Amino acid sequence: MNKISARLGQIPILTAASVFFILGIVTAGFITIPFFVWFVFCLAASALAFWGMRKNVFFSFVFLLCCFGLGGLHYRNYLFLPPTHIASINPQKISHLRIQGIIENDPAYGLRKVSFILRAKKIAVGEQAYKVEGMVGVNVYKGEKFSYGDELILEGKLHRPFSFGRKKFSYQEYLKAQGIAYLFNVNKEGKIVFLERAKGNPLKAFAFKAKHKCKSIFEAYLWPENSSVLSGIILGDRQNFPQNLRQAFVRTGTSHIIAISGFNVGIVAFIALILLKALGIKRKARYGITLPLLIVHMYA
Repeated sequence: MNKISARLGQIPILTAASVFFILGIVTAGFITIPFFVWFVFCLAASALAFWGMRKNVFFSFVFLLCCFGLGGLHYRNYLFLPPTHIASINPQKISHLRIQGIIENDPAYGLRKVSFILRAKKIAVGEQAYKVEGMVGVNVYKGEKFSYGDELILEGKLHRPFSFGRKKFSYQEYLKAQGIAYLFNVNKEGKIVFLERAKGNPLKAFAFKAKHKCKSIFEAYLWPENSSVLSGIILGDRQNFPQNLRQAFVRTGTSHIIAISGFNVGIVAFIALILLKALGIKRKARYGITLPLLIVHMYA
């Protein structure tokens, strides 16, 4: 018992709590346990932990069980949607409608369409309007310019995401993990009304502007392929990435390099620290400048 206590004492409590919290989320994802059961489990674990506060090993064990239960409770609570959530709409009955909302991300411009995520505020079917909430993936098939934070009204068709691609990949589940239940298509005849500009988070808006500025610099001073690779590595932007290069990265098992990950954040931090050091800035100041830069990079 003393050996177990000594080993447990060597593990940082926040690390252990985080691991058990994640285990609770994973368990709730694989095993369907009602929200009420998780809630009672957490209450019981909290009561036992309070009762055994003076017993170090017992308290640590029960505390970790409580963290495990909180993870499961968090997952089950995430699945609960309010009655006004847009996921409760039956798209087969009211596929053609108008939707009002605010653009929540940086719109992606393709050859035929513009795609973005809309935080829905209201839908209108005919003359009737309803307040809603939740995210919708929007595809606009007409030449319009959109920006993060734009509030607008779109007219089009609502539908569930289609299943395609590899058998192990579910596009519907992928969107659901991002809180997107439906897709909304606006064709060339669909109406678009801009209500207000720049209603988003100012820091997020600044991050997107900085991203666009960096991308324009890459495109101005580098060859197209080099610009695409650098934008993918530093900005995680793969929108106009050449298909032959994409396949080359996949074949060599290095496709993670052109996606936003810890590796990309490390590159940005390394470049920033090297440049600041070259400018003669002291160590603490370098870290103080780099940290806000990484926060902006995270938003972009």
